[in-house]
Amino acid sequence: MGDSWGEPNWRRPQPGFTPQGHTASLLAQRGHTVFNYSESGRGNMTSWLKLQTNPPPRMDHIIWFHTEIVRDMSNDYTGPLHEQLDLGAERIYSRIQSIYTQYAEGVDIILVEGQSQRHQPLFDHFFPQRRLIADWRAQLLNQTSLPYTPLLAQICGTGDPFARWTDSAEEKNHMLNDTERVLDLMKESDLFPDNAHPGDLAHQQLTDQLCELIAAKR
Repeated sequence: MGDSWGEPNWRRPQPGFTPQGHTASLLAQRGHTVFNYSESGRGNMTSWLKLQTNPPPRMDHIIWFHTEIVRDMSNDYTGPLHEQLDLGAERIYSRIQSIYTQYAEGVDIILVEGQSQRHQPLFDHFFPQRRLIADWRAQLLNQTSLPYTPLLAQICGTGDPFARWTDSAEEKNHMLNDTERVLDLMKESDLFPDNAHPGDLAHQQLTDQLCELIAAKR
């Protein structure tokens, strides 16, 4: 489940980033049957709606590459960003939980904090039994932790990322500085071949972690 971090074929292969080197492909090479519902540029909800429409015949584990909550929030959300994120996260996680309960209840969820960390404490309220690979990006960048950057994709895109948010200039500058720090670290790392997405080597390391978690659940 997820966005482009969970999708092997999100763009043409490039040095250091190939579909065969992605976690989904590596798990398949190790004998697992993989159904991939990730979609580049989309939010967390997209994968779950795809699962709802076309569930696999069997699920033992759900590997969820978490992305930014704001991607799932319509333009009806306006005001201070962090207040609106709480409202959006509660609605989105609640709806995902209902899909999970109907189509995958009891299936092991392994959450990979990828493009974005989970929105706490709401995520943990709705999915208390999840297992966690915390802030995978920070792990790859050898950082103890990284700031929560809820608008990273929007800041990297076109248009004004703050158009519907009424935070103060100081708060917006703080978010920009945090995002810049994360982007600069990815640009400096060989593990992010395009400066924004983890490449083959990163996915090999993640696959090892996932296989350990999967084996521990048996």
